[in-house]
Amino acid sequence: MAEFDWMYGFRNVADAAFTDLNTVTKGVAYVKDNVTTASIKYKFNKITPYVKVMYNYRNDLDNAVSYGLKGISTAVEYNPFNEAAFKNLRLFAAYNYLNYDYKNYTVAKSDRNEHQIALGVRWMVPLFKL
Repeated sequence: MAEFDWMYGFRNVADAAFTDLNTVTKGVAYVKDNVTTASIKYKFNKITPYVKVMYNYRNDLDNAVSYGLKGISTAVEYNPFNEAAFKNLRLFAAYNYLNYDYKNYTVAKSDRNEHQIALGVRWMVPLFKL
């Protein structure tokens, strides 16, 4: 499976990246988003790798500040169970990386990098049986 998305739009949003000393408006900001994402997932027997990349340029129109957000998410899902009671359980490991590149701030704001590792179990709930 390959999926590509693009979103361009305006909205009110509470964005923690804008709530600091460099902005006049605290809390909800009126922003313009320009987001592009691409993801690829392929199932090999009981293992499914997944990769998603994204870029978002978010502009706070109330305060004339903005940032570029780059990120990558990777995951591996494993379906080891064959028994009927457990066939909808999946084990997964994921790594996510985000980079905030701040722009137009009167007081320099250093870029921020975020890393996340997640391990867990996912249950595919069979709500509708066809």
